[in-house]
This record gives sequence, C-alpha cells and structure tokens, in this order.
Amino acid sequence: MSLDLGITRETSISSHA
Repeated sequence: MSLDLGITRETSISSHA
C-alpha cells in the first residue's frame, strides 16, 4: 500500500504540473 500511495501522490503532482 505504501508504494501505491507514493505513486498516487506523484501522479497527482504531475497532473497539476
């Protein structure tokens, strides 16, 4: 689950970029 959270967070930041 930890990995999933990290990926989701990174994806969210990229989307905002």
